[in-house]
Amino acid sequence: MTPMLTEQHTQRSIASTTYDTAWVAAVPHQQERRNPRFPSALNWIASQQQPDGSWGSAIPFIHDRILCTLAALIPLARFGRREHDRLQIQRGERYLWPVSYT
Repeated sequence: MTPMLTEQHTQRSIASTTYDTAWVAAVPHQQERRNPRFPSALNWIASQQQPDGSWGSAIPFIHDRILCTLAALIPLARFGRREHDRLQIQRGERYLWPVSYT
């Protein structure tokens, strides 16, 4: 058997990214519009918040972090029902708006 046909080479996948997964997490359920169509995508987004409150790559590139954070906040704000979701939204907003203007 050639090396390309071994099980090691047939189990490849593409790593999830915050930005793409956030778009999937934002799709509403067909019958229950107040719920996500793909709750596992929403759960994955919730598990990927960086310690500084942002979402994005482990390598802090500001453009990536801002876009991914904005994308992640949309499904969390729309479908998040837990207190933890609200806290994550607050942390994400603080990352985007670090200075209080009040």
